Amino acid sequence: MQQEIPDYPTDGLGNKIEKFPVIQFTADKAIEADLTWEPNVIKTHEKIRFVYQFYDAMTDRNLSKMRYDFVLIQDGGEIYRDSGKTEIGGDFRDYAFDSSGPVLVRFERIQGDVRESAEGRTLGGDIQRPEQRTVEFSTIIHDNPDMAFHEEIQTKPAQRLELYYDLMMVIIAVPAVLFVYLIFLMKKKSKSSSTKSSSPI
Repeated sequence: MQQEIPDYPTDGLGNKIEKFPVIQFTADKAIEADLTWEPNVIKTHEKIRFVYQFYDAMTDRNLSKMRYDFVLIQDGGEIYRDSGKTEIGGDFRDYAFDSSGPVLVRFERIQGDVRESAEGRTLGGDIQRPEQRTVEFSTIIHDNPDMAFHEEIQTKPAQRLELYYDLMMVIIAVPAVLFVYLIFLMKKKSKSSSTKSSSPI
C-alpha cells in the first residue's frame, strides 16, 4: 500500500520544514550553509533542483568562490558526489532519485581560496580536519505514483556565472583598448600635422 504524500516538505525524520532556506552551520561555526530545493516535496523520477549558498557566520557576508563537495547519501550509501565552486548567487545541482526513503544532502570540505578571501586565515587554505567544514541536511523521497522512470538529466550548471563575468570583461575591455588606441593615433597625427605646419619653408 502506497503511503500518502504530504503537501509540505519534511526532514529525514518526517518533521515538517516550516520555511526555506534550511540553515546549518559548520562544526567550527565559521560558515553558514543555506539550502533550498524545488519542488519542496521530493518524488522519485522528478528533477529536483538543490539551490545553496554559503555565508560568513560572523559577518553574514555572502561568500563567493567557495569550493565544496556536494554529496547525496541514501540507504547508507553514497549515490552522488560532485565538486563545485560557488559564485555570487550561490550554486545549484539538479538530480532525480530512483528510490524513495530518507536522504542526506551533505556539503564537505567547504573552503575559500586564501588569495580571494579577506578572511583567508579562517575560511581558506588547507583544512586539516575536513569534518570541521561539513554540514548535513536531510529530507524524504516519496514514491511517485505518476512516473516509473526518468531520462538522464544535466546534474550541474552547464555554464558558470564566472564564465559570464569573464566574457563581460572581454566585451568591455576590447572596445576600451581600441578606443584608447584610436585616441593615441589621433593625437599622434594631430601632433605630426602641427609640427609640419610650423616648419619653415
